[in-house]
Amino acid sequence: MSSANNNFFSKEFWRSRRGQRIFCIAGLAASALFLLVQFGGSLGSVFPGSGGKAALARELKKLEQDQEKLKLQLAELDVVKNIAESKFNGAWKQSRNGVPEVELRSLIENAAKTLELRLNNISTVRKTNFNKDLSLLEVDVSVMTDIDTLMKFLLAVDKLEPKLYWRRFECRTSNMFGMMGVNFNGTLRCANDERVDVPVTAPAAKQQKGAAK
Repeated sequence: MSSANNNFFSKEFWRSRRGQRIFCIAGLAASALFLLVQFGGSLGSVFPGSGGKAALARELKKLEQDQEKLKLQLAELDVVKNIAESKFNGAWKQSRNGVPEVELRSLIENAAKTLELRLNNISTVRKTNFNKDLSLLEVDVSVMTDIDTLMKFLLAVDKLEPKLYWRRFECRTSNMFGMMGVNFNGTLRCANDERVDVPVTAPAAKQQKGAAK
């Protein structure tokens, strides 16, 4: 035993590889203790007792509550995203429906022609930017006809695609060639998808063709 102690305190022992490892480990432990004391720590924070365990449990519960709050916030963002995406459902898309300044007028005029109805006036298409991805298209329509033909025209417009909505309209009775008629003025509105089309890559295009078959 005494020989072991003598070896432990001998210069040869501390010069050996084992002695150097012990010296390094002891130095690290002393440094850790110094840092704990220097920054207000204690051995209890490294080896928590009942009080430390309770503090850890409270912290864990708080983290779980924060996680639940984050989940609720993400769910709310998903709802907002879905509502925003729904604005594009049935919207005008130039790559699919053509230039709105031309094709939207033609769409309305053709609906009237199928009923042999002549529009008194149809304005140019106005575009109002809602945001960078969505704009609103509007066109004014006026016609004088009988109530039955007017109702058929309104139903025909309601069936058009992309979907059109009456932003405003007014009806007044009018004398039409000695017969009771209706003077109708209204503004049609349509959502316009301004998003840039993402080009389809060659592999994706082949996959879409395969799915179509």
